[in-house]
Amino acid sequence: MLHDAAPDLWHHRDFLKLWFGQTVSGVGSRFTGLALPFVAIIALGSTPTQIGLLTAASGLPWLLFGPFIGVGIDRVRRRWILISADLGRGLLLVVIPLLALLGGLRIEYLYMIAFLQGFLTAWFETAYQSYLPTLIPRTLLIDGNSKLNISSSAADVVGPSLAGVVIQAFSAPIAIAFDAGSFLVSTLSIWRIRTPEPAPGAAMQQAVLGVLREGISYIWHTRILRAFAGTNATFMACIGMAQAVLLLFLTSQLHLSPGAIGLMFGVGSVGGLAGAIVATKVSARLTVGPTIMIASLLRGLGFAGIPLALLAPTIAVPLVVITAYAIHQFGWSIWAVTQSSVRQSLAPNRLQGRVTASFLFLVRGAMPLGALLGGVLGDSIGVTPTCMLAAVGLLISTLWLVFSPVRSLREPPLQPEDFPEQPRVDSY
Repeated sequence: MLHDAAPDLWHHRDFLKLWFGQTVSGVGSRFTGLALPFVAIIALGSTPTQIGLLTAASGLPWLLFGPFIGVGIDRVRRRWILISADLGRGLLLVVIPLLALLGGLRIEYLYMIAFLQGFLTAWFETAYQSYLPTLIPRTLLIDGNSKLNISSSAADVVGPSLAGVVIQAFSAPIAIAFDAGSFLVSTLSIWRIRTPEPAPGAAMQQAVLGVLREGISYIWHTRILRAFAGTNATFMACIGMAQAVLLLFLTSQLHLSPGAIGLMFGVGSVGGLAGAIVATKVSARLTVGPTIMIASLLRGLGFAGIPLALLAPTIAVPLVVITAYAIHQFGWSIWAVTQSSVRQSLAPNRLQGRVTASFLFLVRGAMPLGALLGGVLGDSIGVTPTCMLAAVGLLISTLWLVFSPVRSLREPPLQPEDFPEQPRVDSY
């Protein structure tokens, strides 16, 4: 496999192009992630059930198409998928301010746009996670994932903070217009990558369903990947439940403005930036398995602390939420770097797309189901009890790792870059 010759990733020109494009695109995604629900809440006066449906709409493509996306990604060059997905997401976002200006904005249109955005995001995220092992040597995967997660965490800081300010200064629909340009910048950066990709393997001539089963079977028979999938699916279902009511909780129960919410999420996300920066050193010192276990626990504990802000005096509410969210983001970044590196190391190149897509199908597919449940619970038992139920689920998600080989893993298990037949990986 050909890689841009470089002593480290700081001298790997094409990795830097991918890194820059992912950074800009990430800022735009975080911007939209806060702005779109606020369009529904402020401009349309939506209920918890409607916010739950909107959250579910963006995650539904993972549930409906996730594994099939992996089959598609293993059949074509992945860089062109990244370019097409970013361009499409930018064009979709332009529709929202246009509808608002024309007086035709409705919640049904937001559902449709969120679904299409989620569909393109599913292609982008699966392709770029599958693309990285073909762009850089596998011995640099932890370093590469760490750098990508640094930019992702920086986007968590900048995106919501910027979105909150722009929403308060203008309006939520108009704020989204600022976001469309970020996807164009990302498109141009990734388009300039020149490292050749390996051609799709001969296995791609198999029937689609047979190829599809291969990716899911690989995860099921790999004990580490099975534990990762169970942990993340449980976690994301509870995150979906929380997201259905979180903005309503912050605005109605804690009486925070959009600007204050964006600022708190942005400042709290500094914890994620710190986690991404130290992830490589932490995993080297503690070894990979304990790092993953601790990081999973921290991301659950942090998010679970947000409802506790109700117990704090008014002046302490922002501090409690920021601290809790910072702990959540710190754990999430370290988890993402180490878990992704292990998963990419375990999968041969010919299965990267299918393993990634099948994994994300199991994980991201749980989120819309949790969001639907969160919306219904928010209307029936209330916003605050729903937040607390989600917090309990986040805490117990780490149990999947306790009963797996993950805890004794010292470093990512390096596999050959391709296999003539599916390997036996039950020992992992």
